[in-house]
Amino acid sequence: MQQPYSTHLFAPDLTIIEENGVRMFLIQGESRAMLVDTGFGGGDLPALIRTLTDKPVFVVNTHADGDHIGANACFDLTFMHPAEMHRYYEKAAPSHRPQPLFDGDCIDLGSSRWEIIALPGHTPGSIALFERSRGLFIGGDTIQFGPIYMFGSDRCLPAMIASLERLQSMELPIRCILPSHFSLELPQDIIKQVLSATQALLDGSLTPEAPERPLPCKRYQHGNISFYYGDEH
Repeated sequence: MQQPYSTHLFAPDLTIIEENGVRMFLIQGESRAMLVDTGFGGGDLPALIRTLTDKPVFVVNTHADGDHIGANACFDLTFMHPAEMHRYYEKAAPSHRPQPLFDGDCIDLGSSRWEIIALPGHTPGSIALFERSRGLFIGGDTIQFGPIYMFGSDRCLPAMIASLERLQSMELPIRCILPSHFSLELPQDIIKQVLSATQALLDGSLTPEAPERPLPCKRYQHGNISFYYGDEH
């Protein structure tokens, strides 16, 4: 079977894995490796991982959209924010039980330490991971050029605005934002751009346009940032 994955060595300990428009991150530590998200599950992800590391691998999910949890069941140890569990079990077998992780937790891989930052809004339990020594910020679907998906159940613009305002107030020494979709290596000021765009979307000042493909939503653009926002709102 042809694998749907491509890989890129971003740093000596960090490999980026791409699958049909979604991005995963394999981060190797001293004795174990962390895989951030598992994509659509369209190939043999464990087989690919075995070509990249011989260390035991655990999974951290930025959130529970289907393109981020597709291969979770292939891994024994997975983690996600508890606010995502109900969404996860809408798609996953109840026998596969992720472990909880929370805002403020820290994952220590020995060679790097990743802080967990809650970013509810895109989904209730969306998180980011921040590595302070290098200023690396893995932002999931919340911080990107977009379109950022904000249609369907459990999307909340006020929560997203509050998350982005809190993130700005933390004044983290972010040097590089690594999103799950679209352009890679974004500058820190994209946080301000996404916040401004989300506020404009909420206050109704953006013009709806037809999406590029059949979806139950409209497309909205604010500067460099775009959204798919649902007709149900």
